[in-house]
Amino acid sequence: VLDLPQADLVTSNSITVKVIKASTGQTVFYAISEDNAAVFEDLTWSTSNTFSNLSANTLYYVYAYAFRNANYLKGEMTAGAEIPTEKEMLTGAVSVDNENPKIGDVLTATYVRGNGTGTITYTFKADGKILQSTTHDKYTVTVLDLNKEITVEVSFDEQKGFVESKATSGVVKKDAPMAPAVPVLV
Repeated sequence: VLDLPQADLVTSNSITVKVIKASTGQTVFYAISEDNAAVFEDLTWSTSNTFSNLSANTLYYVYAYAFRNANYLKGEMTAGAEIPTEKEMLTGAVSVDNENPKIGDVLTATYVRGNGTGTITYTFKADGKILQSTTHDKYTVTVLDLNKEITVEVSFDEQKGFVESKATSGVVKKDAPMAPAVPVLV
């Protein structure tokens, strides 16, 4: 009886399982499927323990069986080992609509040109410290942000990693309202 296949190296589009040692005179074959109830005859078997061109963030089942070279008898097929591929790295860019924020301004983040799918999260930061992490693309600048540079990171639950905006200039105070004109006596 063969050991269940175990993941050795997994990426977003490939799975390599650890080589399974078989008895003398046997060759181990491997197959992969998205179906946990796969039938031996429906699988494509290979001596390679690496599977490529797979879909990201997908659960696969890897099977193995030993084939006796001398008399061409196949052994028992293992159960399918559950091995998911990784999520893809997030691509794209994010920007903030105001490069020179003042206290009280509302900043809006925009994510573009990427592969992001699923739930989006906007993480606004001031000098690297998290201010707000939410699904909302807006942040209101407060007095606590004075002199700090604001950035925003965007991430998605179906990709790994994040993209980050360039930093704004340091937050400044709002301009004071103009004082009324001094009346002049004539």
